[in-house]
Amino acid sequence: MNKKLKNFIDENRRDFDDDLPPADAWHKIEKAIGDNKPAKQFSLKTIYRWSAAAAVFFIAAIAVYLMVIKKTDDNSIVKTKETPAVNGSGTDIGKMAPEFAAEAKKIFQSIEQQQQQLKAIADEQPELYSQFEQDLAALDSSYRVLKTQAVQTPGREIIIRAMLQNLKLQAELLSKQLMIIQELNNNKTSDNEKDNNRSI
Repeated sequence: MNKKLKNFIDENRRDFDDDLPPADAWHKIEKAIGDNKPAKQFSLKTIYRWSAAAAVFFIAAIAVYLMVIKKTDDNSIVKTKETPAVNGSGTDIGKMAPEFAAEAKKIFQSIEQQQQQLKAIADEQPELYSQFEQDLAALDSSYRVLKTQAVQTPGREIIIRAMLQNLKLQAELLSKQLMIIQELNNNKTSDNEKDNNRSI
């Protein structure tokens, strides 16, 4: 059979070579395959433009975020100057869990007393007092979040214990702040005494 096919091709070679495909054959093939759209090519300029736009958007988003955070920080500092956490006078925890009321009241009284001592010193060293207030504001905001969660949660003993722990941390922070101020005052008085002794 191979010889027959070969002989047929050899005998009719001229007929095969003379015939050309019709002119619209390629067009029909393209339609059968489907519309092939050219692939999009990105130039380096396009990539730079999109990168620049993304950078501008990112910077603007950060600026807005920082302004909002700064605004809320300023508001929390103003609130803490009203004696943070002591505003409830221990009644928050006492209402939620009476078994912890006595301990909470004791800690609240300690915090209130130490805050009064700090306020008395605030005029002498306002920058240091401002820093102390910011540190205390962070703990106080955590306390307020815990308080909100405790109100909304049915099994709240763990949250109330966390609130008590937060209050203890506030009391410890205040006592350390008072110690720092006392050390600064002691250093000032000893420096003044040394200066006075030198002048004599």
